Amino acid sequence: MSWDESMDCCSWDGVTCDMLTGYVIGLDLSYGGLDGTIHPNSSLFLLHHLQMLNLDNNYFNYSSIPNEIGRLRNLRHLNLSHSTFHGKLPTQISYLSNLVSLDISGEFTLDQKTFETLLQNFTNLEVVSLSFVNISSPLPMNMSSSLRYVDLVFTNLRGDLTESFFLLPNLEQLKLSRNNLLKGVLPNIHLSNTLLELDIANTGIFGELPDSIGTLISLNYLNLAGCDFSGRIPDSIGNLTQIRELIFSANHFAGHIPPTISNLKQLTHLDFSSNSLGGEIPDVFSNLQELIKLSLTKNSFIGPFPSSILSLRRLQSLDLSENSLSGPLRCNMSMIQKLTDLHLSHNSLSGIIPSWVFSIPSLHELQLIHNRFNGVADELKQNPTLEVLDLSHNQLSGPVPRLLANLISLAELDLSTNNISDDAGIEALATLQRLAKIDLSYNPLSLRTSINGSKVTFPGLRILLLSSCELKDFPRLRNLKTLQVLDLSNSKIHGPIPKWFSSIRWDSLQYLNLSYNSLTGQLEQLHFNSLVYLDLKFNFL
Repeated sequence: MSWDESMDCCSWDGVTCDMLTGYVIGLDLSYGGLDGTIHPNSSLFLLHHLQMLNLDNNYFNYSSIPNEIGRLRNLRHLNLSHSTFHGKLPTQISYLSNLVSLDISGEFTLDQKTFETLLQNFTNLEVVSLSFVNISSPLPMNMSSSLRYVDLVFTNLRGDLTESFFLLPNLEQLKLSRNNLLKGVLPNIHLSNTLLELDIANTGIFGELPDSIGTLISLNYLNLAGCDFSGRIPDSIGNLTQIRELIFSANHFAGHIPPTISNLKQLTHLDFSSNSLGGEIPDVFSNLQELIKLSLTKNSFIGPFPSSILSLRRLQSLDLSENSLSGPLRCNMSMIQKLTDLHLSHNSLSGIIPSWVFSIPSLHELQLIHNRFNGVADELKQNPTLEVLDLSHNQLSGPVPRLLANLISLAELDLSTNNISDDAGIEALATLQRLAKIDLSYNPLSLRTSINGSKVTFPGLRILLLSSCELKDFPRLRNLKTLQVLDLSNSKIHGPIPKWFSSIRWDSLQYLNLSYNSLTGQLEQLHFNSLVYLDLKFNFL
């Protein structure tokens, strides 16, 4: 719409002209709002001097790319990605032998001969991105030495990964992920000072990770997730001193974390989750002061919580869940300031949950499910950020901890499957303005004092789960008018459903479960306009 035909086209948005000849040499129409199709007779294909064509992020209505694209022999940069072109890529693409960069990511098919021509015969080609193109071909044995950036993600490549890529003298980024038919072992890698990024995640590559991985000393990103690697992580991994992201999740690595990990001082993301690593988590993290995310979940680590992690000032996400860590969370002082997510679930950690855990100033989510904690610290500072707290499946006993009321932004609280028998602390939680969910199921709990009080309102409570408790009497919940889910099942409630329960207007209530109790009498007409699930089975109504 901005192209004014009364003006020289060289002044139009997205148009670049040669200053001497006036020929159009560049068209950048990315994010241009174009739609429809490109007709084979389009004057676009008469721009024989065109060197750059960018149609990225438009809408061409799943039409095909015309064969006439091959007439633009002077093209050096071609980008047709994310523009809903569709179908078979024309073989005439192979005529564009002057290309330096080619990005045709999308839902295309590409024949093997054209694919090999692009990677082998285009001697100027530096950048090639064919992600999500259905190639269904093996990787060529020989490739152009000019290649610098190769993205072949999710292209149905098949066959073995050979060392040919690792012999390219200028290669900086290699992305082969999501090609599960790409198999073989990772070859021994010759010294390469240029490779910055290697991503072979979710391929069929298997075997041991060779020591030669340590020769890729310029790497800043290495992703092996979802492959079939086994054996030990080699000590040579410590040679990758420029690495920022190291992702080895969902493999079969075994043995210990190599101590040389402490050399990786630039590391921001370390993910060894879902492997068979074991032993104690070594004291290697105090050197990794740039670390933002650490995940060791779903391994076989034993021993105490690794206190060296608590020196990581920039850490934002820590997941040590589903291991066999044991003992208390001993710590004199935590330096963690930016942690938002702490997951220690499914371990055998025990003792009192210390105050430093709740004092992390940026913490949003704390998951301590399935441990052996038996109490909460006697002093808790006010925490304005914690929103999700799950202490279910532990050994907490006595009253609901009153000090949890200091978690002033708490939205979800799960204390289910513990030994909590006293509801005295619930009244303190009623002051929490954002509390939307309380789960106290599977506790020997009766509601004698707190939630029955007229001053206990829980202004935003939407979910209250009291299944399999020891309620005995029907709880007075008159003030909880924002409830959407109420579960009182299997809680030994006996006697008639009180009349006030039938008369109260709970316009938000959608789920009500009163099953497996000893309720008697007749249920009066309910004034629950939004109710979609009601369960009364195994009562005497």
